[in-house]
Amino acid sequence: MLTKSVGKNIKYGIMSTLKKFLELNRKNKKNIAVVGDTLIDEYYFIDSNRISPEFPIPVFLSLTSTPDIVRPGGAGNVAYQFKHFNVNAILYGFADRYFENLAQEHGLNIQYMNIKGLACPIKRRFYYQDFPLCRWDVEAKNYNIDPIELRCGEQKYIYGKCREDIKILSDYNKGFFGEDVSYWLKGTTIVDPKKGPASKWKGCTIFKPNFKEAEELTGTTDVDEQLKILLSETDAKFVVITNAGDSVFVGTKPGGFTYVGTQEVKVISNIGAGDCFAAMLALAYSHGMSISECVEVAYEAGSVYVQKRYNEPITPYELLLHDDPVAAKLVDPEELVERDFTLCFTNGCFDILHEAHVDLLKYAKSTADKLVVALNTDESVSRLKGAGRPVNALESRMKMLSILEFVDFIVSFDEDTPSKLIELIQPDILCKGGDYTPEEIVGHNLVKDVRIFPYVEGKSTSELIKQIKNS
Repeated sequence: MLTKSVGKNIKYGIMSTLKKFLELNRKNKKNIAVVGDTLIDEYYFIDSNRISPEFPIPVFLSLTSTPDIVRPGGAGNVAYQFKHFNVNAILYGFADRYFENLAQEHGLNIQYMNIKGLACPIKRRFYYQDFPLCRWDVEAKNYNIDPIELRCGEQKYIYGKCREDIKILSDYNKGFFGEDVSYWLKGTTIVDPKKGPASKWKGCTIFKPNFKEAEELTGTTDVDEQLKILLSETDAKFVVITNAGDSVFVGTKPGGFTYVGTQEVKVISNIGAGDCFAAMLALAYSHGMSISECVEVAYEAGSVYVQKRYNEPITPYELLLHDDPVAAKLVDPEELVERDFTLCFTNGCFDILHEAHVDLLKYAKSTADKLVVALNTDESVSRLKGAGRPVNALESRMKMLSILEFVDFIVSFDEDTPSKLIELIQPDILCKGGDYTPEEIVGHNLVKDVRIFPYVEGKSTSELIKQIKNS
């Protein structure tokens, strides 16, 4: 047998594979080229509640013919997945004015050629609420350009600009790549193929088809045979076959393995999941991680991606949350300064978590998109509460709060009050529980919206400690 099983989340000391990847990415910026077929993904949200009297087909109704959401697709989506990572990603491909504007809007660094008459393929997807109804593809063969002119443009105007050490070749069979791609295969290359022959990509570093593509390329459904054939025909260092969200089959010349994730996730959309996989596989490989680590990173990144919609790029925070929900909530306050969500701030010792705490935190979360809880350090609690406090050390208090789904972020402070934190973070809402007036709450002069959650009689940590001592 060519394959063997490996489990998820291999540990390196106390560091998981994903944490290792995120730490490498934080410290080291990489230059990655994404080369290939640029597409446009349009999403339309329509009503469909009647059948046409002309034919037995549904009638679509919308207020406008303009798409509700437009995203870069194909190679564009691969490059888009690097948005939140420490990567200088450059997209090389063809672009009409529509794609050029789309790339600029989504922050893509693109080196492209626009020949007169060129038209990027468009995939129009129609949804009724969250239910997909149909897809309408608008495309002309070879980007509506003469093949000779297309090849000249690819080689002369695009290939000549590519200088990155690692390249992702994203082939959607729309015409960017010709029969001869040998010049693209210099250096480290990750190939995501659509059509054969596989030998066309001979000399690539990693060859990454999905299971259906591997079947078409080899003529067999036997995974071991697929890996043997593709390793031989591509002379790749590794062949990586993705099998939807079930597993990943990896072939190497000495042997191979199967990677199976252990976390079940709710799949919302798998559109472009292969693009995310290819992007994170390449990024992990660029950091010198082993192929088993690279596959784990790419698979788990894909697991995060399919829980989102509309080609939305994943973030390092989401990867960490997927890997270790507790650690993901413990953040540096600086990370909350620049944000694209409303934030509620509350603080306290939270020494022994009880019902009144939970009610306060639920209320605080209801006031904003995200909730950050600022905890007094052990030294701060001792100064404020006296000897014998805290009962639970800071690490324990953080762990208890982190398991609450309505707590998004946790920070700590060593001072007697959180005024410096509030001044730094500038939350949108400040929330405190107890019998206070807004003017009595620390930070009220720094935050426009101050909320007070009513004090619950007899529900406090001090009261609980008294009851325990007297029992």
